[in-house]
Amino acid sequence: TYYIQVGGFETGDYTLHVVGPLDLVVAASVSDSTLAFEQPFTLRATVRNQGGGEPEPTVLFYYSSTDATITSDDTQISADVVNLETSDLVTKSLSLTAPAEAGTYYYGVCVQSVSGEHNPDNNCSDAVRVTVSSEFAFTPSTSTLSHMYWTDPDTGIIYRANLDGSNAEPLITRSNEALLGLALDVAGGQIYWTAWTAIDPEGFAEEGIICRANLDGSNVETLIDEQNNPGVIDLEAAGGQIYWTATEGVYRANLDGSNVETLITGMEEAAVIVLGP
Repeated sequence: TYYIQVGGFETGDYTLHVVGPLDLVVAASVSDSTLAFEQPFTLRATVRNQGGGEPEPTVLFYYSSTDATITSDDTQISADVVNLETSDLVTKSLSLTAPAEAGTYYYGVCVQSVSGEHNPDNNCSDAVRVTVSSEFAFTPSTSTLSHMYWTDPDTGIIYRANLDGSNAEPLITRSNEALLGLALDVAGGQIYWTAWTAIDPEGFAEEGIICRANLDGSNVETLIDEQNNPGVIDLEAAGGQIYWTATEGVYRANLDGSNVETLITGMEEAAVIVLGP
């Protein structure tokens, strides 16, 4: 039963929206349920508030189990923070490696209950069964790539995440710069980027620079300054050179920023550059 008191002297029709209590539920899935020995796979979790209100941030726990029922008494293998304040649905993932012995294994997730939750008994997912067998073939990748990198020009941040999108993190912060082009020298262990340091009223760079750092974000250094509107950048790392576009041209320099050359001029606008055979 709900009682409503309306103050003042206005009359009219009023609609009552009843918001149900908080109720978090979680589901689990895997990228592949039939695996070879030590084959990588991904355990995914979806956390949803099927009730009302805005729960405070909570914790998602990843488990392995010896049976088809997931509980907090199972073996915890990882944990992650879940924030449902701005969305009713959050998806998380965890990169795992299959056991080295044949058998049937179970994985799942549980979300920690929050204050005011109506039913904390449904906070664990159903178990996901994974079969590991020597009959399944797996050829490990020879690629050395393990991360993706991207820039956010508005915040001046370079981010990094695993190739499956997990563990996203800010790597380099340049709060007074608009970071644009990005290129990696994987063998050399370095990341290069272009940045605008001063922008005119029309939105173009009055001043720009080219920088580099180690792939872990350390040892940031400015290689080339006084550039006009630098944009996309690419590397010919084996030859020891950087290529980039800027207003009306294409430019080149050594990887340490020395010996800057103008290669092409007279274009209306050079937007993208890609090196190839």
